[in-house]
Amino acid sequence: MRIAVLQAGAVVDAAAANLEAIDHAAAEAAARGADVLLTPELFVSGYAPPRQHDVEAQEQISAARRLGEIATRHGIALVASHPEVEFLDASDRRQQFIVASLFDATGERVLHYRKVNLFGAEEKAAFTPGQAAPEVVELAGLRVALVVCYDVEYPEMVRAAARAGAEVVLVPTALTEGYDCVPEILLPARALENGVALAYANHAGAEGGLDTVIEALLGELAADKDDALRLIERSGLTDFLWKQVGQAYGYKPDEPDFEDFAIALFQSAYARVLGEDGALNGEALLVFRRWKNNRHWAEAFEALSARYQDLLKIPADLQKRDFRTLVGVDHFEEIDRQIIREIVRAMAAQSVSAPEVLNWVRERRQSHWYPTYADIYQAIGYATEFQQALAETNLGMTSPAEGVQRYVTSWYRLD
Repeated sequence: MRIAVLQAGAVVDAAAANLEAIDHAAAEAAARGADVLLTPELFVSGYAPPRQHDVEAQEQISAARRLGEIATRHGIALVASHPEVEFLDASDRRQQFIVASLFDATGERVLHYRKVNLFGAEEKAAFTPGQAAPEVVELAGLRVALVVCYDVEYPEMVRAAARAGAEVVLVPTALTEGYDCVPEILLPARALENGVALAYANHAGAEGGLDTVIEALLGELAADKDDALRLIERSGLTDFLWKQVGQAYGYKPDEPDFEDFAIALFQSAYARVLGEDGALNGEALLVFRRWKNNRHWAEAFEALSARYQDLLKIPADLQKRDFRTLVGVDHFEEIDRQIIREIVRAMAAQSVSAPEVLNWVRERRQSHWYPTYADIYQAIGYATEFQQALAETNLGMTSPAEGVQRYVTSWYRLD
């Protein structure tokens, strides 16, 4: 099997342009003898979960039809990722999924997979996790399965594909800068431990012109520098900068100031990820998420987060919230402390189940602050497993022989 991988920059809310890019890539891949073209996660729509809370269903149906036509015209199989809308009943109630589809060279959709492990609060706010394990189909003489982005980071997902008979796992992804360990260490490990080949298609290029300026200015602010702002002022571009910021993010005070903007950015991102209104718009949440998750800016994020945590009265705000609503949020370090305290209280009161606790601990692995509190989260996980095992174990015996047998089969776990 010859696999072509498209790694390019998709344009958000420009499905026609993105489909045209796939069309050109499919033509080139077919000319070079590829059997299948793999494209990145949500390449059809552009990857921007904060903007994708209300995807147009008919547009996605049309996109799927166009993808089949592209595969047929060029005689090449095609993997594409796009949003999918499912209506729950005759009313307007609906749910959305991140989907990967495999079209064969005749244009027939032969695999359809919904992303199971959504990454971060933004994806979880816009999409519903899939429930089905990867399925397998034969393509170019090999058995192929699909998973999407964060799915591949869980051993269980690739193992499920391998157990279903997959020899090749194709993975559309949208991995941001700063997570080099995923393609360099984790993916080879997944392939090796499951005896499968993995292909991984990511977005490429800059993640936004103005966004990159904002990221650099936030970095300087965290370091208590203003060299870039002074250069902008000397160049006569200050008014232009603030006009662009106002149009892009909704920041329009009478006297704009970059630290005031940074405070508004943290406040708005925190509010919006919790489903509340913020001073800035959804585009600001997108740039904040990208900056926060970029390992290059990790120290800058930590510095500003610590600086604004008390200014925005986050500890007091957290006291008013159900910690369950915070499990996918990591904008401030105090959030992890609050979640840990509340989980321990709930465990002591026996008001939560073991599966709930283990799921929360698993979700917090995505937190920026997880390395700081990893030992505590692991201790909570072990304590939960111990409580569960103790509750399920019958410690009675009718003879020493029976006691020995029970110990070697189950009781040893309590030790």
